[in-house]
Amino acid sequence: MENGIEYNSYKRVIEEEHININLERALNKLMSKEAYILIKHCGLFGEREHTLEEIGKEFSITGSRVGQLKNRAMFNLEKLYKDRKIESYFF
Repeated sequence: MENGIEYNSYKRVIEEEHININLERALNKLMSKEAYILIKHCGLFGEREHTLEEIGKEFSITGSRVGQLKNRAMFNLEKLYKDRKIESYFF
């Protein structure tokens, strides 16, 4: 049983690393502000989740505007997926 647990843990680490690498590649295809907003708002790569208002303060814009930019970023990621430029497990 112990070997099965070790294998599953190892497999999970490898899968998470693969997802992180591909997520980073996908985010690199976005404008830097869009990627930054998704990273901060979703709590990616070890970041804590930030509210739209918190992110807005960093850019001196409203939380509502950050939400619009986040939605645009998600739309662009979905378009990249549909164009087969990123892997499917993001959606």
